[in-house]
Amino acid sequence: MFLFDEVEKIAGNFVGETYKFVDFHFSNLLKSIKSVKGNARVMIVSVPFWAIPMTWLGVYQSIFAKHLGVTDRELGFIASLGMLVQIGTTVFGGYVADRWGRKRTVIFCDTLCFLTAFTFLLFAKNIWFFVFYIIFLNLRYVGFPAWKCLCLEGAKPSNRSQVFSLNNLTGALSSLFVLFSGIFIDKFGIDGGTRVIIGFCILGVSAGIFYRQKYLTDSFSSKKLVNEIKKENSFNLKKYYTDALKKIYFNKTIFWILVLQIMVVFTFSMWNLYWPIYFTDQKGLGLKPADLPIFSLISSMVGITSTFLAISLVKQNIYKKVLTYASILPIFGAIIYIITPPNTMYLLALSFIINNIFASLYGPITESMAADSMNEKERARLFSVFSTILYLFCVPSTALAGILYSIWPRLLFIVILLLTILTFILIKIKIKYRPSSVLLVKNLK
Repeated sequence: MFLFDEVEKIAGNFVGETYKFVDFHFSNLLKSIKSVKGNARVMIVSVPFWAIPMTWLGVYQSIFAKHLGVTDRELGFIASLGMLVQIGTTVFGGYVADRWGRKRTVIFCDTLCFLTAFTFLLFAKNIWFFVFYIIFLNLRYVGFPAWKCLCLEGAKPSNRSQVFSLNNLTGALSSLFVLFSGIFIDKFGIDGGTRVIIGFCILGVSAGIFYRQKYLTDSFSSKKLVNEIKKENSFNLKKYYTDALKKIYFNKTIFWILVLQIMVVFTFSMWNLYWPIYFTDQKGLGLKPADLPIFSLISSMVGITSTFLAISLVKQNIYKKVLTYASILPIFGAIIYIITPPNTMYLLALSFIINNIFASLYGPITESMAADSMNEKERARLFSVFSTILYLFCVPSTALAGILYSIWPRLLFIVILLLTILTFILIKIKIKYRPSSVLLVKNLK
């Protein structure tokens, strides 16, 4: 009886503490959601329209490309072409957002680029359809600076990381539906199943565009910028971007975050493009294509949990510490890819868990750190130049990945391992950050 009473007591305490833990974090989550107003809330709510179908497509996009006759090397070079298109469009994104207004820019780019891209892929018959799909999909980045600005409109500086976390959380919740993609592939095969998924992409994005058109509004600052630029007799493109380059270079917080972003995007561009191929390739791990949605489901569940906790626990004063510890995780993720024997899933599941914990923390923190270092008036322009430089340096990533993979699949992940180690060292040594509230007090003095 004594033993039973002790077990009952321990179980009761465990349940009670667990309830308090969940209730505390859920209450903080509700506070975060209520604190986000205006365009930021609209952007968060609209995420599922894109995230649900595009998560399905993301799992099978590379395999569908190979089905169309695209080789491993060609896939890498096509992805690099996509980054070149990003550079050519993003560089004008800041000016277009300031000239047209942020809402108009986002709606126009989403309508033209997403729907045209999906149409090319839906009727794809060879490599050239896939090339035009990639081109139009990346043309949308002319609206990327406007998109980022809209995500921040209606959020206090202290809540910016929570806004990006809520975006991630909404995306992760949407990804829970990823198992449906496996059902389509099982029933219709890679060709028919992927085309069904593309049809859902067209429907989802169309609904999302309608929602944003109805509820987004142009903020006062955006309207003011539009009016100021319209009054200008001439536009000095060189001065517009030279000033932005100087601000990025001389602001060491933004500069080193840019270098960090280059390292991370370079690494994960290679990683995300080739993991489905590596998992299903007989030279790699030899898994069945229908098994792939399991890993996306794991990503979603981990993303939901870690983002849920991050919203409550990650505050401005510990950004650097959290970022440093989180950057250790992809190192172990890369090691797992290298050592996993063929037809083995449990180690790969562990890799997805730790990589998605990193992603859930890294994105909101670095986005918030960068936004805190930019003023409202210049934000679209700085995001535009920042993103252009980022993509410019990352252009070779997927082409390099294709070459490495064709030599020996595991060689790609050995190089990824080295890059993750360099990323950790960079964060440890060079990333400096002071909360915006501290900087404000300093400026007042």
